[in-house]
Amino acid sequence: MKQAMSNVDIAAVLSEIKPMLVNSYINNIFELPGVELNTSVFLFKLRHPEYGVHSLLLEPGKRIHLTKYTFPKPKHPPVFCMTLRKYLRRKRISDVYQHDLDRIVVIEIGQLEDKFLLVIELFGEGNLLLINPQNEIFIAKRYKRMRDRDVIPKAEYEFPPARGIDIFKMTKEKLFDIFKNSESDLIRTLVHFFNVGPTYAEEICLLSQINKNQPTKEISDEEVDLIINATNSIFEKIEHHTFNPAVIYENSTPVDVIPLWLSKYSGQQYQEYESFNDAVDEYFTFLESKKYDKKIDEKVAAEVKKFEKILEKQKTLMEKYTKSIEKNRTLGELIYQNMSDLQELTYTINNALQKGYTWNEINDKIEKAKSMGIRSALIVKEINLANKVLVVNLDNEMTELDLKKSVGENASSYFEKARKVESKLIGAEKAIEETQNKMKTTSEDALLNREKKKYKLKKKRKKKWFEKFHWFISSDGFLVLGGRDAATNVYLVKKHLETHDIFVHAEVRGAPHILIKSQGKQIPDSTIEEAAEFAVSLSRAWKSGYGASDAYWVNANQVSFSPPSGQYLEPGSVMVYGQRNYLKRIPLEFAIGCKIEDDFAVPIGGPPNVIKKQSENYVVLVPGEEKSGKLAKEIKEKFIKFGKTDEIEKIKEISLDDIIRIIPSGGSQFK
Repeated sequence: MKQAMSNVDIAAVLSEIKPMLVNSYINNIFELPGVELNTSVFLFKLRHPEYGVHSLLLEPGKRIHLTKYTFPKPKHPPVFCMTLRKYLRRKRISDVYQHDLDRIVVIEIGQLEDKFLLVIELFGEGNLLLINPQNEIFIAKRYKRMRDRDVIPKAEYEFPPARGIDIFKMTKEKLFDIFKNSESDLIRTLVHFFNVGPTYAEEICLLSQINKNQPTKEISDEEVDLIINATNSIFEKIEHHTFNPAVIYENSTPVDVIPLWLSKYSGQQYQEYESFNDAVDEYFTFLESKKYDKKIDEKVAAEVKKFEKILEKQKTLMEKYTKSIEKNRTLGELIYQNMSDLQELTYTINNALQKGYTWNEINDKIEKAKSMGIRSALIVKEINLANKVLVVNLDNEMTELDLKKSVGENASSYFEKARKVESKLIGAEKAIEETQNKMKTTSEDALLNREKKKYKLKKKRKKKWFEKFHWFISSDGFLVLGGRDAATNVYLVKKHLETHDIFVHAEVRGAPHILIKSQGKQIPDSTIEEAAEFAVSLSRAWKSGYGASDAYWVNANQVSFSPPSGQYLEPGSVMVYGQRNYLKRIPLEFAIGCKIEDDFAVPIGGPPNVIKKQSENYVVLVPGEEKSGKLAKEIKEKFIKFGKTDEIEKIKEISLDDIIRIIPSGGSQFK
């Protein structure tokens, strides 16, 4: 399976995503731990004035592409990531390019004397470096001294030596000369001398219909022409972006991702994609998920083994307790069964002690009694003089009797020991039961599901073009758009206000421009009224805590960015000429609903009567004191509480930021 992008792959993907990168602003940067040891994946959240929000994924040594997947983010960013954030966040990307068709990508960030370079090295173990405006290494993910260059702090950054001659810029004479001086075959010569990997070297051989194992010295003049033609056919496709993106499969497993169709894959299973970036995103996401699966399998196996060891120890302890209980009960019962002999024996010994006999004399008397065959003496095994303990053999069970206690008390003490161990046995049984229950809840399957859910990479919903504005779909099916700030107000009117559209505005300062897109149809009064509700709720009237406010609407041809002569137009403002159509005392109410779209739950906002028709799960807001962050959490909790069973997991994936973007600014509360 392909593990990293080739230089041709990088050229292809950059040609597709460059328009979405250049002029983007860096909103945030995340450093995610890679699956493999000492590796990292970097996620750049970007915002483009035209293309909206997107995520750039960089994995040094492997890949660069836009991704539609979301990733679990660490709570505490590493120092390297925090440094990148400090110097790059909120700055604009001015250019992106590949260095000399090598596996190196340079992203220029900032302008003129404040320009930083972010260099992504995608060869070998990879590296990510931030180069300051003086072309010094400001910070790098990996520092290393090498034969041809040093990657150390404050050193001048040098690109690594070229990994081969650019075959796409090679003249026939130079190519022929290299071939004649090579001691290897064609495929090895192409790989060794030129910056094409084995895949494209083989494709050149196949397209030129020359045996890849042919000694290069034997290549004829005509065959050099065939090689140049084959090379040019590949280069032209890259240059003109005529790609045929596909993921190649073997036995239903993806093994390669390609921007251009390769002859060697003729007859193999493949899946086509609209863009090479999408193909790369899907391919490497699958690759990473398989690595995660392996990591999870290892983690689960270790967890299961840990429980097995605990259970084994608990069972061993339980067996020990069971044997102890049986032993003590047996000894107690044997004492009762031999009560008369034991009473006679202990009475004789204690009586002798009271008469002043020494232990040696007592022992001699017992030995004499044994020789006479007296039963009570025959069971004596030994006498522990120091502890006054008598050891007797009762049915081959060595039993200790405390001479300071009666025979009955000795029997009771054994039964008491058995009862104490029984309580421990009950505790051990409970511990085993708890461990077994834990093993059930954290069984191999359960652990796999839990861990896979934790590491599961979910696709991000592809947002529609108008979602970068305030928006809603009216009850009559018309798209209503609103600016978010002065810049988007201007952009909205300049780019999207067309001849038959209607312009709506609240009769207060600090209100968004609202457009109703006509779509070539007559716009009904009901939609205009809804747009007016939208306008006043998103205006400064909400922050001021008004209960109602006024709005007006005009036709598109009444709106202009040209003020009358001698007058000044504030940034983000427009001039409205002619008669205005007023709507009075519009209540300030705003609804936020949860709408299910395929695999996603989408928060939508707008006038209450509109949202009620489009979502069963909604809340209604009025001006208040609660901040949007806290309110967003409460709204999401309500969505989860009242959501349908099959929708809950989708609702949980809603980003709080997406809800916050909908809530009118200035404080709100539930109606």
